[in-house]
Amino acid sequence: MTPLPSSLKVLEVVQPESGGAAIHVAYLCAHLSRRGHDVTVVGPPTSILASPDVSDYRYHALPNLVREPDPVEDLLALKDMIGLLRSSDWDVVHFHSSKAGFLGRIAAVVSRTKAAVVYTPHCFAFLANMGSAPTVAYRVLERFAGRVGDTILVSRWEYLGGWEASVLRARRAWIVPNGIAMDGALAEARAQLSDRRDGASRRLEAPTIGTVTRLQRAKGVDVFLEMAAKIRERVHDARFVIVGDGPDEDVLQSQAERLGLADSCKFVGHSNDVAGHLARFDVFVLSSRYESHPLALLEAMAARLPVVATAVGGVPEIVRNGIDGVLVPPNDPAAAAHAVQRLLNDWERASRLAASGRRRYERAFTPGPSARDTEHLYLRLVARP
Repeated sequence: MTPLPSSLKVLEVVQPESGGAAIHVAYLCAHLSRRGHDVTVVGPPTSILASPDVSDYRYHALPNLVREPDPVEDLLALKDMIGLLRSSDWDVVHFHSSKAGFLGRIAAVVSRTKAAVVYTPHCFAFLANMGSAPTVAYRVLERFAGRVGDTILVSRWEYLGGWEASVLRARRAWIVPNGIAMDGALAEARAQLSDRRDGASRRLEAPTIGTVTRLQRAKGVDVFLEMAAKIRERVHDARFVIVGDGPDEDVLQSQAERLGLADSCKFVGHSNDVAGHLARFDVFVLSSRYESHPLALLEAMAARLPVVATAVGGVPEIVRNGIDGVLVPPNDPAAAAHAVQRLLNDWERASRLAASGRRRYERAFTPGPSARDTEHLYLRLVARP
């Protein structure tokens, strides 16, 4: 058996500048650093991981690693990755997201790196409902690149989808669910939530229904707005908050105005204070059309919020319907509105669901288990003959 190094030299390549993938890598790097491993992170210059205050890893910017397909930028990014892989004797190279995963695994082959190659898609792109041509294209690319290295999936739903699409290999695919840390903000969140209630049910303020998400079609923010309009028909003082940014922001703001929500729905944009916003919500809604293992949902559960979420992808692996929250069909604003109104009208039930959601978060979705399982997998792969 190959002797294990006392300290791994790890390269994490992350295309998304923010969101779940970047946050996941931040937690992973903090754990690896505490364990004595040497970590370098590569990504766009504007990534949240590029903060000069971080001490858990070194950051190397790749200006050409962009989100959208671009032949020129992609070739330049590929060239840079090949150079990076050749620049050091890495033990593990881990690529995050579809773009970094595809280019990175090609770079691994061209560079002839001896490192263990790992890929985490953070939800396969072909599992999204994006039309037949893009779906087929992404599946073909994943099948081609899937011949290289090992793949970590964040949910059983994604794992099964990968096998059905023939993009995974036997004994080279693993499930490691996401985790999120919220403890530092929980005391304040609980206090604010309880202060806004008189006893078990009577509201002292107008109810606030919110979400934290990216403003793009896959996240179903248009469905959230349709739901909001239906809720306002019965709960006239209800307020709605959308935290996050994305390419569809202007379209969604126009939709809110058409629905008569201009005065009751606030678009916050990107925020570094998610816990502060969650503290002001009465109900959290995830209206996505597809998800694998959404961190925003874990954050809401950690903040002891009652949640209403669409029963898509890996969401039912997180929320047990009627136990930790309420699951509704996707693309059904009427069902979501009904579920939210029931929670607003029965705060005892809402509090019971929220408490169960918090316990489930504490048992299964803190960042420690996810980071430890990933580290153990790194060690196992490095030791593989």
